Formats: sequence, C-alpha cells, structure tokens
Amino acid sequence: VEAVLAKVAAGKAASGFGAKSINKFFEAGRTPKASELRQYAEGQGWKPAQTDGGPLKYLDENGISRVTIKQGSSRAPGSAGPHVEFKSATGQRIDAFGNPVTRKNPGNHTSIDFDL
Repeated sequence: VEAVLAKVAAGKAASGFGAKSINKFFEAGRTPKASELRQYAEGQGWKPAQTDGGPLKYLDENGISRVTIKQGSSRAPGSAGPHVEFKSATGQRIDAFGNPVTRKNPGNHTSIDFDL
C-alpha cells in the first residue's frame, strides 16, 4: 500500500497538480488572483515567457506551457474575461483539478481576477 501511495504522490508531484497545488486557489468557488497563480508557477520553478501583446505563460523544464494567464479577448468565444489555462507535464489541457479538458471546454477557461 505504501508503494502505491508513493507512486500516486509522485505522479501528482510530477504533474504539478496535487493536494498542495494549484487547486487550492479554486476551492469553494473562490476566484483566484492572477498574482497568486504567478507566484504558484514561479514556486514550481517554471519560467515566464511572453511575446509582445501575448499572454503570460509559465514553461516547465521541458518547455511545456503549464500555466497561461490571459486578460481575455472578445475575439475568441468563451474567452472574453480574464482566465487561466493549464496543461499537464505531458502537454494535455487540464482544469485546475487535473481533469483533462478540450480547448473550448469551460474548464479550460477558468475565471480569475486579473491583477497584474
């Protein structure tokens, strides 16, 4: 049992989304601040990247954009307000709780308070 629990914990740590992770900011319907998500991403050792006029992204050691903080754009349906998008260590789009989502899924556009 201990070996199984260790593997589960290692998997959650590798994905960056586990018990002591990003999902704590979204509990009980809480709307997190972009600055909190930035602090979380930097605490994981992920590096910021941003093109002119583009969203703030945090890349892991493999170059995968794990957290993307967006101000919102009326050009993309469902993306008008400030939101955050997440990806797993394998590059799969996920929601704040680690569940797989698609590009247009509401879970891929999790509302935030943009305070950057």
